[in-house]
Amino acid sequence: MTWYFDNEIFDSITSSNFPYELCRPANIYAMWFAKNMATRLSRAVLRCMPILAVAAFLPEPFNISFPVSAATGIFFFISMILGFLVLVAFTMLIYISAFYTISPFGIRILTTSALEFLTGGIIPLPFFPQNLQKVLNVLPFTLYAEYAFPDI
Repeated sequence: MTWYFDNEIFDSITSSNFPYELCRPANIYAMWFAKNMATRLSRAVLRCMPILAVAAFLPEPFNISFPVSAATGIFFFISMILGFLVLVAFTMLIYISAFYTISPFGIRILTTSALEFLTGGIIPLPFFPQNLQKVLNVLPFTLYAEYAFPDI
């Protein structure tokens, strides 16, 4: 969920509470990073587990299959953890950029719109011009489009 942002962090940045946060004997970046991780992980698990439980009991073409090998499962788990950490770090960059703006709403709208556009949420990635597709192929957003539309 790239569009989810913690309003408490934005409120502490824009209000006068932030100097008080800096007086605490804790690393504020690590504290916000852990809070962001915990919030995102709890929301994902609470949404994902019921769906996976139902999908485990579906008939053959619709059910969940286990990885082909143990190594594939381990690499999948490692890639999920790394992707999760990149998402949280990206969100922290948005929080940091809010220090330099008057209001955090502009950076929120800008990043949400850019990510929505580049992930194919507005226009599917295979419909982009060829020159732009060359640039997008370097970014991690094209992975889904290659599997969804292999002939394009």
